[in-house]
Amino acid sequence: MGMTPEYLIVDKELVREVTVKQFDHFTDRQPFARRNVDDLLARSLLSLKGDDWRKMRHNLSPAFTGSKLRGMTELMVQIGVQFTKFVSSRSNPDEPLDMKVTFRRFAADVIATTAFGTPSNSLQDSNSEFFVKGTSLMDFTGKRRLVILGYTLAPKLMQLLKIPFIPAELKDFFTNIISQTIKYREENNKSRPDMIQLLIDERKAQIQKCKDANKPVDSDTIMSDLDILAQAFTFFLAGFETVSALASIICIVIAGQENVQIKLRLEVDEAFANSEGGKLTYDAIQGLKYLDMVIAEVQRLIPVAAFGDRVCTKDLHLPEFGITFKEGDIVGIPFYAFQVEKRYYEDPEEFIPERFSEERKAKVPPFTYMPFGSGPRSCIGNRFGLLEVKIALAYTLAFFDLELNTPDQYPIRLDRKKLDNAPIGGFLLKLRSRENPVVDPESL
Repeated sequence: MGMTPEYLIVDKELVREVTVKQFDHFTDRQPFARRNVDDLLARSLLSLKGDDWRKMRHNLSPAFTGSKLRGMTELMVQIGVQFTKFVSSRSNPDEPLDMKVTFRRFAADVIATTAFGTPSNSLQDSNSEFFVKGTSLMDFTGKRRLVILGYTLAPKLMQLLKIPFIPAELKDFFTNIISQTIKYREENNKSRPDMIQLLIDERKAQIQKCKDANKPVDSDTIMSDLDILAQAFTFFLAGFETVSALASIICIVIAGQENVQIKLRLEVDEAFANSEGGKLTYDAIQGLKYLDMVIAEVQRLIPVAAFGDRVCTKDLHLPEFGITFKEGDIVGIPFYAFQVEKRYYEDPEEFIPERFSEERKAKVPPFTYMPFGSGPRSCIGNRFGLLEVKIALAYTLAFFDLELNTPDQYPIRLDRKKLDNAPIGGFLLKLRSRENPVVDPESL
């Protein structure tokens, strides 16, 4: 049946039932990869099932706590400063800038530093291999487009034919980087506060637990190198594209709504005025409440993930809904449809950031706003991603005025011929250095 669900949920209460209340009956997603075809994707948190998923989710959760994010903020802010210098250093400031490509460079540097513990220098080196390989991975043209379409329409057939979703040369590149990092740290007893280290430490704890219990240390009891590789790679795959796509779309909205840009700039300027040398703190970034509203409203109208699914893992009868789910049934959840439903949102097609103000967001009906999914299988890295987007946008607004490249770019119309949610007219914007920024960019 490919990606076609047996059921499509149109009742928000049934979304609650499937994703939260009866989660034990819907722990899995549709399998996207097989170990003998795409072992990195097959062992990732996105693809794992049942107890394997629970264990890995438990192992990864500490990487995304508030204290961990606070500790990562300084690293992200340093990249925000580099981002500002990168944009300012263009040879022709009047030439439109491809925001998605630019934010991909920012995202590559953030992920390389915070997850892999290795610099990518994507903002400093236009030919950074890390950036080039990441861009190639997300290239949806030519033969790659056929592979994407194949996995979208007939994933089982693609797996049966053993056509990998990830090209071998890209898999080898990321595998080598991560494997070398693991080997160096274990052989030299080195440590760094990032995702790879978290998983290395968890594996050490698992080994010690086996030894204390006089149990064999094997692949059934401890995390493998492949497990660590898979999580780090998936973190890059998700963060590289979703952060750059979301930040780019938001910039087009900001450029198209001058009143929104003015209000955001006032908020960001106040945060920078209270900073030390233009280095925003975690608390200052969290205090950008209007920016939170703008991001939330863009995610409602143009979500990076518009659809999700769950697989029933054991039979379940729900008499109040008149439905009996059988093991193996696929349940589709149209996140976007709920987010633009007039029963839940007044003027649902209109861009109104104030929907998500402190006073009004509590009135948003539960299970009608799901930009990161719903329930225990929602995106584990959503807080990390939002922090990254906020830093990228804060440094953009603090030092640049955003202008549309062409008048027809806004309101945004998505190009349905493309597979990556790209708007008609692309991601080109005019960024001009502000005349009197609160912080002198030369002092950064």
